[in-house]
Order: sequence, then C-alpha cells, then structure tokens
Amino acid sequence: MHRLARVRFLDTATRLNRSVQFVGDRNIELIDRAQKFLSKAANCASIIHNLAGMRRGEPIGFLMTQSSPDPASRSLEAHPLSSKADAVLQAANKIFLTYGFSAATTDMIQREAGVSKATVYAHYPNKEALFVAVIESRCEWFANGLDDIAFVPGNFRQTLTEFGRAYLKTVISSDGLALFRIVVAEAPRFPQLAHAFYRGGPRVVIDRASEHLARAAATGDVELTTIGIEAAAQVFAGLVRSEPQMHYLMHPEARPSPEQIDQWVSSAVTTFLRAYGCKALVKTSPALG
Repeated sequence: MHRLARVRFLDTATRLNRSVQFVGDRNIELIDRAQKFLSKAANCASIIHNLAGMRRGEPIGFLMTQSSPDPASRSLEAHPLSSKADAVLQAANKIFLTYGFSAATTDMIQREAGVSKATVYAHYPNKEALFVAVIESRCEWFANGLDDIAFVPGNFRQTLTEFGRAYLKTVISSDGLALFRIVVAEAPRFPQLAHAFYRGGPRVVIDRASEHLARAAATGDVELTTIGIEAAAQVFAGLVRSEPQMHYLMHPEARPSPEQIDQWVSSAVTTFLRAYGCKALVKTSPALG
C-alpha cells in the first residue's frame, strides 16, 4: 500500500511537471503554484517512502528523484552550498534587473546560475523570497558603504558631501534605477517587496544621516531644534535624490558624469547648510548664484 501511494504521488508530480513545462512563461503565477504543489507532493511521497523503509528496516534519507525539490534534498544540500547559494543570488540579481520581477522565472534563474532546481528551492522557497534576498543584499552593500563615512567635527560639509555623493551614485546607477523601477511597478501587487526595499534602502539612509546630524548638532555644526533631527535627515536625502533620480528615470539612455554628480551634491549640501548650518559653515559654502 505504501509503495502504491508513493507511485501515485510520483505520477502526480510527473504530470504537474509536464504541465509546468507546457505552460511556460505565459502564466508565471500558475507556474509558481504548481512548483509549490510539486514540492509538497514530493515531500509526501518521501515521507511515505521513508515510513515504508522503516518497516523494512532500511535507513531514512533516500532521495527519491534528483529533479524533485523536496525537503529531503534540501536538508542534504542547504548547509554545504554557500557558494551555490551565492551563485543563485547573483543569477537572480541579473535576471530580475534585466527582465523585471513579473517576467522573471525561477527556471530562468536556475539556468543562469547553472544549478539544479532543488538547489534553488533549498535556499529560496519561491520567487518572492529570491527578490527580497536580492533587495537585502544590495541594500546591505550600500549600507556598509555609508558606514565607512566618518563624521568630521568642525567640517560637517565634508561629511555631508561624502554621504551625499555615496547616496546619489547608488540611486542613479543603472542597477539602482532598474531596482527602483521594478519595486515601484510591483508595489501594488506585492507590497511586502516594496516594504523590504524601503526598510533596507531609504530608511537606512534616513537613519545613517540622522546619526551624523545628531553628532553635528551636539558639536554645534548645525541647529536643528526647530525641525528635528529625523525630519532634517529626510530633507537632506530629498535634496540629494530628487531631481537627479527623476531625470535619469525619465532618460534611461543618459549617464551622469562625475562632475554632474559633484555639482548636484554640492548644491544639495549648500542649500541644507544655509538652512540649518552654523555661520562658519555657511560662509565656506560656494555660491549658488
């Protein structure tokens, strides 16, 4: 009876797999649902097989098929596959930024990474989890860069300039713009993706800028009692990002020169310091015309 149940589950999994291949990329949501059901079916078949094996005195852990992304294969692969997990993440980054979230499929990512489907599912249960991982990895890299910017007492213009330059270069980079477009496009259908992007990107910028502004307020470099530290951080981030980001979102074929980036950042820093900086910092600010 156990063997018959296992055969039926495998037959169901095989027919689902054929259906997925037939549907192709025309219905991505159906593919993801079928793949999830396939995984559950393979898991149930594995449990039945193991129970039957226990009755016969056989060891547990037999991998039923190499193509089924079942939890048994995940338990064997998950820990020693850090390099493969990274390959999957890098492939997902490329596929998502090239094709967008909706058009990308786990099959495309699997082929790009050169790994089995079982390996993909061993680390990421679905496409949404993969995209969140891409967002988090890129935001973590960006946040680490901001952490390297040191606060310079008495020369807060330098701190703001370095911070603004790092932020703007990321925002208007090709990958930064591509990721922003995808997140905005998918936010109504997948708000959790937008929330992850906001927490790991814009929110981190506000938090890091607030830390620098708090130090500057303590040393007398800025006066923020009226506006408040977090609101001031939001103002500064908006000054740096607003026009350049909009310009390159609307002109995807154009690329900024280093001189353009420096000019935008200098204008943002000068405007901010004229509003909230001490007299010494304002006097050293270049003219805006």
